[in-house]
Parts: sequence; structure tokens; C-alpha cells
Amino acid sequence: MVPNFLIIGADRSGTSFLKLCCREHPEVYIGQVKGEMYYPGDPHFFDLCSGDRVCNYKRGFDWYHGLFDAVSEEVAVGEKTADYLADPEAPKLIHRYLGGSIRLIAILRNPIDRAYSRFWHQKVNWPVGVGFREACQRYRQQLIEPGFYYRNLQRYLRFFDRSQFLILLHDDLRSTPLQVVQEMYSFLGVNNSFVPDVVSEGKVNTAIGSGVPYYLKMGGAVVKRYSPGLFRFLKNSPGANWVKDIIKTARGLKAAKDEKKTTQKTGRTYPEMNPRDRRWLKSVYREDVKKLNRFLDRDVLSLWSWEDGM
Repeated sequence: MVPNFLIIGADRSGTSFLKLCCREHPEVYIGQVKGEMYYPGDPHFFDLCSGDRVCNYKRGFDWYHGLFDAVSEEVAVGEKTADYLADPEAPKLIHRYLGGSIRLIAILRNPIDRAYSRFWHQKVNWPVGVGFREACQRYRQQLIEPGFYYRNLQRYLRFFDRSQFLILLHDDLRSTPLQVVQEMYSFLGVNNSFVPDVVSEGKVNTAIGSGVPYYLKMGGAVVKRYSPGLFRFLKNSPGANWVKDIIKTARGLKAAKDEKKTTQKTGRTYPEMNPRDRRWLKSVYREDVKKLNRFLDRDVLSLWSWEDGM
């Protein structure tokens, strides 16, 4: 069995949340790598140029094929690796190994916010004292390049038809999560009346925007499903807040008293971006966002408040 769909990106835009919703659906199978700790489960097979991430292409297609050995009667079989969208080699490799009829899911976020979120997510791995603007220059492949959505999508359209894509927006996932998730289920050909727990319990914004590593979210979902009593005990235990504090420290975030926290609605726990950096990135992404606006036939210019200098 090989995948018939992929969640390809963009990173820091809600792909892990979409993966969680797929895992909860009884008609969907998500292949993942066992035993991974940093980006657990994400195969990273077709992204040869991901820079700071592991690349498993060298393990061979038999290894990748083995990620789906446990498929039984699931209708939709796939995997999520958010770096596929930005990787220049991924479209060709996906077409070569998985064929030209595979379904592709992308979710896009304001590229400026995506870059800033990635910066704080990766900050712990970079030298102490490196600010956002300097990081963008040092680590352009990780911070800047993934945000050229139109350009990245055009590489895929050389190999795949537009009808094979479901392109979602991070903004819609926050405002109307159930509608977005059910649209994804319909695209995958599975029962779209299914409501995953993470949506029904009203924890969408927390799941999308929190700094909690994905493997903890997934582990919590598994414990909750198979041992509700243990889940409640762990959630309400004195150690719960202690674990959260450790996670924040590991992510390189400032102490809570020094942070300018945003509202609970956004779920962010890092400072607001410097307005000068935002204006700079608007100039970097301006032409690509204009083209994306026409390509999607959706007014992302207004949605992403891109009026300055446009």
C-alpha cells in the first residue's frame, strides 16, 4: 500500500492539527515513523533540501512503503510532512514514487506570521542572541523560502493537475474549524459528518497555536481515547504546569513576565513582531502574495492585512 494523499505544508500553519484530525477519523490511515522524538511521525522522505530537518530518502522506498503496512480497510491513506511544499525536489519525487493521481493538501498562513512562528519554534536550535531579522538572513531556507506559496505551488503544477489540490487557509481553520476539517474529509472521500474530538471540545486554537510539541499532543490524544481516567488524572496533576514550563524553556521562550502575550484566541506565547520587520517582509513577499491572490481567487491581500505598499 502506498499513500493516496499527502499533507505537504506549509509548516507552522496547522498541518499537525490536520494530521490529528485525520488520525481520529476511522476511515483515514496516517503513516508515520515510530520512535522519532523531535518531529515524531513525519516521514520526511521527499524533502531533500529541508536544511535543519532529517531526510529519510536515503532509507529507500521499501522503508517508506513499510510505513503503511498496517493499513486495513481505511479509504484514505496518507502522511504529513510540512516541508514538502517548499522543497524544490519534492514534486518530482512524489510524482515518480506515488504517481500522478495523488491528492495533495496544503494549508497556507500569512507568510510573515509563518516565518515569525517558525523563528520562535526553532530558536532553541540557533545561537543565543540571534534576533529575528538576522535569523531570516542566516536561515533563509527555513524562514523565508517556505513563505513563497505561489512559487512553491507552481512547481507542483508542473507534475499535478490543479484539481488534485485542496488548498486551505490557516485563517479559516481558526474561524470555522469544523467546516475546514469536513471539507478535508470530503476531499479525501471519507465520511464528512465525523467530528474529531479536538474540534468538538472547542480546543482548536489551543491545538493550532500552542507551543506544545506535537508528540505530546498526539500522546495525549491516544491516552484520552484508550484510558480516559488516566488522562484526567494526568491533566489535573500538580506536575502538569511543571511540564508546560519545561516545554517553554526548551523552546527558548522568554520568562513569562517578560513576554508580551497575546490573547487566548491566538494561543501565542511570544512577543509581537517588530513593525519594521513586518514592513520588510511585506516587501519580500509582495509580488508572490499578489500572484497567490489571483491564483486562489481569494482576497488574501485583505485577509492578511496586506494593504501597505500593495
